[in-house]
Amino acid sequence: MFQYSFASIQLSFTHALAGNFLWNGEQANGGVTIAPLTDHTDQETTPDGAVITNFIPGDSAAFTVTTQQISALHAFLIGWHNACVTAAKLGDLSDYNTAAAIVRDPISGRTHTMQGIAPSKIPDTPYNPKAQMLSWVLKVSNLVTE
Repeated sequence: MFQYSFASIQLSFTHALAGNFLWNGEQANGGVTIAPLTDHTDQETTPDGAVITNFIPGDSAAFTVTTQQISALHAFLIGWHNACVTAAKLGDLSDYNTAAAIVRDPISGRTHTMQGIAPSKIPDTPYNPKAQMLSWVLKVSNLVTE
């Protein structure tokens, strides 16, 4: 029998300019999605019908974090985004894509290690009678899933 508990998921995020943020599944209550972007295989059919298979290197990914607009996680990500963008606008790109994150599922034993994370944009901000969920889409240079 397989088991799953979102509350048991453990996540950590670290960056030189913003510091560290640790949270579990309950705090990212909208969920997280780790989406590999590199299709490692490309195939081409030659005029004589032979298939040529090519390997495409790369381990890029998108890391989507969905959380409440009033959460400490959202506030941390805004601070991280602003620190990276401000430094870049001043000509310092040395820390722009140096964030790292680890997502662990202790029940399945699966671990996703992400390096070279860069901000894309601050999520759209709704103002409604109730607090809303926001999705941060972060760009990942290197994803290792074990």
